[in-house]
Amino acid sequence: MLFHVVLWDYTPLTANHDPYLDPVWQRQGEILGSVRIPMLLLLSGLLASSKIRSGFASPGALRSMAVNYYFYALWLLIYFAVFLVIGIQVPHAFTTAGAFFRELLIPGTTLWYIFALVVYTFVLTLLHRVPAWLMLTVLLVMTILLPETLGLDGMWAKIIHNLVFFAIGVYLAPLLRGAQTWLRWWHGLPLAVVAAGSLWSSGKLPWAAAGNLLYLCFSLAAAALLLWGVILLCQIRMLRGFLTFIGTRTLSIYVLHAPLIYLLLFAEQKIWPSAIQDVAQNPMIMSIYPLVVTAAIIAVCLGLERITRNTVPFLFSAPRWLAGARNPERRS
Repeated sequence: MLFHVVLWDYTPLTANHDPYLDPVWQRQGEILGSVRIPMLLLLSGLLASSKIRSGFASPGALRSMAVNYYFYALWLLIYFAVFLVIGIQVPHAFTTAGAFFRELLIPGTTLWYIFALVVYTFVLTLLHRVPAWLMLTVLLVMTILLPETLGLDGMWAKIIHNLVFFAIGVYLAPLLRGAQTWLRWWHGLPLAVVAAGSLWSSGKLPWAAAGNLLYLCFSLAAAALLLWGVILLCQIRMLRGFLTFIGTRTLSIYVLHAPLIYLLLFAEQKIWPSAIQDVAQNPMIMSIYPLVVTAAIIAVCLGLERITRNTVPFLFSAPRWLAGARNPERRS
């Protein structure tokens, strides 16, 4: 979410006027953008591992695909409504019925992640009898050698390139599940060294494949470093409850943060344009602006999730007939 706040709100407001803060936040955005998706996909693959490894003979994978596509289509419709209401140009906006139906198969919004989970689950379940080492080798080579754009529409290129991270979560699930027993505090040091070294050298080589390999190493090492930090923090009793609380509400935060930023952009352009320009001219405020806005949006997401939990539960919980369980699934 911080990534989108910086990219969509902070950067246009500052317009590169601050020679000190702007590069810091922009560089942070580039790095965070390369780490957050791999880390989330590792976790998603871990959670989906047992369903995928059981194949289509078990209903788990099909139900997971159905639930995720339910959330994707539902929130795509809500995004469509938001775009129509605000009537301004915002990232990923579409305002016609034809564009909406296109989005159902060719994702172009931040909801692409939920769509990708459907694709990943289908592909890996279909190939669940293929040895894990072979699947990971093919996916790693494909990620390194294939060009970034692939000439595909929407987010399909991103979906294909990030499959490897989900697959790692699926195939290394037994190792990751037991991480709390073998993980040590000093493991973060080599991960940090690999991440920093890979990032520094990835743009300095003349060969595209070598650069892709180093950037892949950076993404994996940085994602593992974040997971290492989360696991260690979860061992602190005072923080465990808070992190669990946030973790069980990742769906609401994920789907709500983009439309809330869109509404913020609408307010900045149509309701208080002069006031926001005054704020943008204050270096002290802008130095913490992304963090404050991100924290406020998270708070609003959690508040909306709590308010709608009983009134419109289908927003964050799949119907029982679709989830096929006593407790409807809440997370993607």
